[in-house]
Amino acid sequence: MAETEDLERVPIPVWTLVTSHGLALLYVATHPDATVREIAGVLELTERRVADIIRDLASEKLILVTREGRRNRYALNAGARFRHPLVADIPFRAFIRLWKWSNRPRDLTGRELPP
Repeated sequence: MAETEDLERVPIPVWTLVTSHGLALLYVATHPDATVREIAGVLELTERRVADIIRDLASEKLILVTREGRRNRYALNAGARFRHPLVADIPFRAFIRLWKWSNRPRDLTGRELPP
């Protein structure tokens, strides 16, 4: 029992497993109409940092940015692949599909809610 209690008290690390670029990519994949301000607020980054990240992702062809009136619309390049050899065989579309599936809405009992 003591081991379980110790595991529950593990402090939250000061680092994150997913980079700011990765978080922005995931957010944009599910919120294609989000503004830089909205993304910055959710990710707790500055607007300037988010704009730089969006520019990086677009320049690497990981996302496509389309201007619609005064706003941008973001689309994930589903055919893109990760750069690191360990995950290079995983297409973005499969990764995003898994992420969306694991984050699907559920009720308080854990049952999946209808879309």
